[in-house]
Amino acid sequence: MATTHETISCITFEFAADVAVVARSRASALGVPCPRLTIGFDDLTAAYRFVPCSQPQYTVFCVWRPASATCPGCPVFYYVPGHNFGMAAAVLNFNRFPKLMVAMSRSLMALAVDQYFDDYMLVDYDGAGQSGQHALSALHDLVGRPFDKDKHQSLAPCNTGLGVIIDVSSVHDDGVLIVRSKWHRCLSVLLMLREARAANFLPPGTASTIHGKLGFILSAAYGRVGKAAAQPLVQRVWHDTDYSFTLALEHMLAFFEALLPKLPALTIDVSSVYSADPPVVVYTDASFRPAAADGSHGSVAELGYHVLVPFSAGGDPTILYQSCRLEGESLRPFSATSRTLIMQCEIAAATWVYFSAPHIFKSRRVIHFIDNTGALSALLHGYARKLDCARMVNSFHLLAAALELQVYFEWVPSLANAADLPSRASEPGAMDTYRKLFPSSALGSSFLPPLDAWLPGGLSSLESVLDSYGSWIHSFSG
Repeated sequence: MATTHETISCITFEFAADVAVVARSRASALGVPCPRLTIGFDDLTAAYRFVPCSQPQYTVFCVWRPASATCPGCPVFYYVPGHNFGMAAAVLNFNRFPKLMVAMSRSLMALAVDQYFDDYMLVDYDGAGQSGQHALSALHDLVGRPFDKDKHQSLAPCNTGLGVIIDVSSVHDDGVLIVRSKWHRCLSVLLMLREARAANFLPPGTASTIHGKLGFILSAAYGRVGKAAAQPLVQRVWHDTDYSFTLALEHMLAFFEALLPKLPALTIDVSSVYSADPPVVVYTDASFRPAAADGSHGSVAELGYHVLVPFSAGGDPTILYQSCRLEGESLRPFSATSRTLIMQCEIAAATWVYFSAPHIFKSRRVIHFIDNTGALSALLHGYARKLDCARMVNSFHLLAAALELQVYFEWVPSLANAADLPSRASEPGAMDTYRKLFPSSALGSSFLPPLDAWLPGGLSSLESVLDSYGSWIHSFSG
């Protein structure tokens, strides 16, 4: 018996990367080149049917068979062995069996194998041929739970599993593992959204299906690219009562029409576990003053950043700071109904620092401190409920992918935020105090793309957004 208090954890393609890291590190320790790797997949035959449950009497169901010319009407009983689909405990109880088989395969046969429910992923050395899969299959035959021969994918340098294409052929020479989405999955999502737009109707069930497909596709994207863009689907599944194809869905479709056909392969560096370069430390902050009721002044926002760039060879780090003022037309693209725009400004500040100095951040690890929990959560999870915030979060994760950033976000109290003073640069004495605290600091660069490019009222396609940032993004991503 399983209870719904239990939980399970499912692997992703990252399991193959973990194995590759171990293989390379072990080879390095032995002073030999890393052997070539292969990857293969197997699937249990009729998985739910072959794993028993403790209450088989509940897997019997009855339907009424209407009368016909040869048979009077009567009840018909069916017995379904194993587990029923849709029962809460079925997934948990079933998952115990493949977990046990994985543990046995690792302990008895030293196989680098794991499972995603009834799917098995095996990573092996090329020199071992197909022996690993033969052993795994034989073990399942011994316990009477054979694999589905039609779904068998023999060990090879590149194979398809867990909804993506996993290529381990470059682990040996280049120390990288490559993952990419299957194009037909991308096309199916776009076709479903186009059909919903044409019909002006997207029910929650269809939205849930599309969101699930996008989950597999975007799992092979860098970081959280596209996660925030899918927010209208989550809204439709759980909250909307109007099932028409709204403006938010229109903008989401425009984004994915541009992103999915050009979604680059995800390259995972497995040559080393940690980068030798120390991380860049970033603080960002924003202040916001709403418009006066008497019209004496309009809304004003100020952004600030404080960046510590360490030297790889030791020595004192470089400290850079900058301020940016937004008012009038610059704030127009933000939500006009909000009483305060501080969360939007905090997200804008956190993104602005990377646009301002891409040469500093390219392929670096970053520790980024923010004192606004709403902005921190949105940037960390790639999701925001407010549409204007979601567009900026999309922008950040697109830029993070282009610059190959590894950003660790952390909250910091406002009084400890080194960017607090630059975000209030117009206040008398603020920057004098900052320079006393950081006498070696230097003025950094500043570049803030037009906010129109991020928001529903402006440019909607990814190509337009990237064009508005300038071709320099591509020079840093190449």
